[in-house]
Amino acid sequence: NCKANKCFKCHKGHNSLLHLNFDNSSNTRSSIIQDNSYTSHATESQTLPISNIPVESAGNSGTVSTSNVSRSMQKQSHTLLSTAVVKIVVGNREHFARALLDSGSQSNFVTEGLCVKLGLVKKKINHVVTGVGQTLSQINTQVNVTVQSCHENFAMNINCLVLHQITNDVPALSFDKDKLKIPLQLKLADPKFNISNGIDLLIVSTVFWASIYSGQEKLGKQLPVLQNTRFGWVVAGDLQLPQIENSI
Repeated sequence: NCKANKCFKCHKGHNSLLHLNFDNSSNTRSSIIQDNSYTSHATESQTLPISNIPVESAGNSGTVSTSNVSRSMQKQSHTLLSTAVVKIVVGNREHFARALLDSGSQSNFVTEGLCVKLGLVKKKINHVVTGVGQTLSQINTQVNVTVQSCHENFAMNINCLVLHQITNDVPALSFDKDKLKIPLQLKLADPKFNISNGIDLLIVSTVFWASIYSGQEKLGKQLPVLQNTRFGWVVAGDLQLPQIENSI
């Protein structure tokens, strides 16, 4: 009896924040993973100020074999997705990766680049994923990984379908997070949530809901919401960035 809203973009029964784009295989980027540190390729010149950040309450609902992720950008309106930096445990080593927490997905996904970087063992499978518009994509491999929180003793072992690219950089544009006035005492799941960067993992709804705490912080009227999770506090909601003039 899910009462969640439908997609705000196509009005179908899936999460409006997330649209899986399997047509970007020719425009892929490598995963950004380093042992014991997660880094961003964004520069200060890419950072924009925030102007009037409204919140759109997005519904979360999954459909069979469906996961939807996309760039989430229309003109100067951008959707801030829930991201977290997590630990990937391989043997006795820990690696950091940037994950998208998807409350509507029924499958976990990992990039091919991360698999190569960590030397993950792939298993051959035959799986079909349904995307937006009922587009079908064939997935031929999966891996098994252990995902851990960077802030507390929380870990889950999950199977991930392997994709060359999960989505475009998130968020679509970098912005100045200081304008949000997030309480300094909160431990963010992704300290660089405001920096446009790659996604290495998409974590399934069962893991997402298992990580949710009851705590929630509203930053103010028409501002994004902070949700407490076992991965740390995530920031989500729609925001509008000022138009870039005289861009090249």
